[in-house]
Amino acid sequence: MMENNKTTAKKRIASALVDKSINVISSFDVNKVEELWKESRQMNYELKKLKIESDERIKIYSGKLQELRNTLETTFAERETGLSALYRNLEQAEKENDREKIMAILMLISGIIVKNPLNDFVKMTKALEFGNQDTLELDF
Repeated sequence: MMENNKTTAKKRIASALVDKSINVISSFDVNKVEELWKESRQMNYELKKLKIESDERIKIYSGKLQELRNTLETTFAERETGLSALYRNLEQAEKENDREKIMAILMLISGIIVKNPLNDFVKMTKALEFGNQDTLELDF
């Protein structure tokens, strides 16, 4: 009987240890799961925040690129219009054989051709550089 009591006591102690171990492991797992869940929520929040910021930046950059494109197209269109008008006047001056008018028109054409519109474009792109927070200076 004594041996039976010893076995029963050992079983009770073992059972108690197993129960305590299970409770410790369970509480550890619950704490770990809760910690991971909080971390996951924080990461989701950060991802949403980054998405909003990146969408805003894309809008800003798209707007700047469109503005640069419009400026480039306008610059070359104005240049083409001016040169076309001067070439028409040059043809008329040649028909009239007016040397002074021909020379004046050639000087104007030369002035337009020598002036590189891309220099102005470079100034504008520098003024609109991404991340540049300074006031936009349109001095060209």
